[in-house]
Amino acid sequence: MSVFAHGQREQIQDMVDIGNALAVQMSAGIINPDISEVIPFASLRHGLAAIRDGKQSGRVIVTLAV
Repeated sequence: MSVFAHGQREQIQDMVDIGNALAVQMSAGIINPDISEVIPFASLRHGLAAIRDGKQSGRVIVTLAV
């Protein structure tokens, strides 16, 4: 596994491989991410405040609309 350096093709592929491996493990129930909340980008201030105030025990996921 490599450290990501902007633009280097091999390292970008490493990140793709790592992401795919994590997705497989999550789908199989091998790892279970602790997600407290999924919020839209418009609510980012709320999410950051909740993290700052210690109101979230897990990850806050921010969704982006394309």
